[in-house]
Formats: sequence, C-alpha cells, structure tokens
Amino acid sequence: RPCSHPAPAATRTPEPRSSLYRYAAVPGPVAVAGPGVRVTLDDAVGIRQNPDQADPLSRVMASDVQEVVNGLWAAGAEAVSVNGERLTSLSAVREAGLAIQVNLGPVLPPYSIEAIGDPATLRSRFAGTSASNRLQALGALYGIVSNVAAVDRLQLAGAGQATLLVATVHVPQAVSTDAPTATPSVVTPSTPAKKGKTP
Repeated sequence: RPCSHPAPAATRTPEPRSSLYRYAAVPGPVAVAGPGVRVTLDDAVGIRQNPDQADPLSRVMASDVQEVVNGLWAAGAEAVSVNGERLTSLSAVREAGLAIQVNLGPVLPPYSIEAIGDPATLRSRFAGTSASNRLQALGALYGIVSNVAAVDRLQLAGAGQATLLVATVHVPQAVSTDAPTATPSVVTPSTPAKKGKTP
C-alpha cells in the first residue's frame, strides 16, 4: 500500500521487530488499570457499506495495527492491548487473509488499541512517531478512520500464563553434557474474535 510515510512495519528494517522484545519487561499476565490513551482504527466507509466493490486498500491491515502498537511502546506505554487482547513477549499481530489475528485469535474492526501511561506524555510522544504520520496518510489517501483519545481510566486484562507443551534439551558442543540446558517452546491458546469498541 503506497503511503507518503515510512514503509509498513512488516516490510521495514528489524527495528520494529526488535521493539517487540520490550514486551518482556511488561508483566503481561497481570491485569493493570490506570490512565492512558485509546487509538481507534476503522475501515473506510466504502469498505463497511460495500466491501465487495470498495478499494481493498481502504481496509485496516495488520501492518497498520503493528505500526500503532510500536508507536505506543516508543511513546512510553507501560502496557498495551488490542481489542482487549493483552500484548506480551509472545504476542504477534499478523494478517490472516482479510482478517487480523492477535495472540493467534481473530479480531474485528473497529480496532481499539489501548495503552496505559500518562495520557499527555503518550499523546505528545506518539504524535512524533511514524505511526502518527501513517494514520494521517491512511486517512488522506484511503479514508481509513482513526482517533487518538486520552482516557482517565483503562482496564487491561492479564494475558494469562503461557502453557508449556514441549521442552527439548539442547547441548552445545563446547559445553559438557553434564549440564544440559532446556529450550522450551510455548504457545498460547487461540481466542474467539473480539470486536473493537469506539472511544
């Protein structure tokens, strides 16, 4: 999708991907509450009224949500959720056909991306990110609707504990076999589609 702003997060350098590791510092399994901001994204009116004939680029894509999430982390968010799905170090926002998946479960528009933190600071810093430029371009070029609003109190549910299904023993050649290290593989259960809420 051509836009007059930096390329989508999914096609840029590893910088957005590396920022995802910041989730590990946030206690995702624990529910949190406090002031923050809510960024709402919705498909253009044409998509909502006549999806078969409207420009497919006027639909919100996973890369748009990724960019907003990364922008909120960069702005100093303490915790982030998408349509009620809490983001953690294991989270992924990805395309699945015409749908968007968060934490392996589908989410539906409108997309409500909530972030805990000082509202004034978050809004000010977010305005200086490429995500803010992207939202403006998406609105101007494709009619995609977005809004950034301060919220006095947000409640973000905990993500729950990951379930360990498989663990394998990895023994580096340079290390004695007397001290193997375990490399766990974890997955999170899928959840039903959650529809966003408008501010």
